Amino acid sequence: MGQIVEELGLKKLLAVAAVLGTALMVFLIREHAIRVDTSFASRVYLRYHYLDKAIDVKITDASDVAVLKAIINGRSYRDNPACGFTSDVSITFSDGRKSLVFCPACDGCPVLQIGGTDRYISISKSNRNRLHAIVRKYGMTFPCV
Repeated sequence: MGQIVEELGLKKLLAVAAVLGTALMVFLIREHAIRVDTSFASRVYLRYHYLDKAIDVKITDASDVAVLKAIINGRSYRDNPACGFTSDVSITFSDGRKSLVFCPACDGCPVLQIGGTDRYISISKSNRNRLHAIVRKYGMTFPCV
């Protein structure tokens, strides 16, 4: 009888540990990967104050706006990459009340920094090429270091 009680106690302990472990994993995943949503934005602005250029422009092409939203929507993560970021080279999504600023890596890394935070978005090579093609229309060039 004592052995059965011990086995039941061990099973309960393992079940509790499994539940707590799962809860911890869910918390860590949610903390590490947060969804970025740009669907609220009705306006997209580019800022490129770098070397001999001073560009501040609103993107008016609806197709370009849609592509940028699609590229940037996704999961962000915490990191501290060695890529070069500056708020003087940025893409801002806004609805007039709320804004999200993304700083593409100036050195060509496939990463966007979310504002001045420690959160980032990785973009694929094809999306990076699409991003660069759009911003090139407005005078921005990458890599820009």
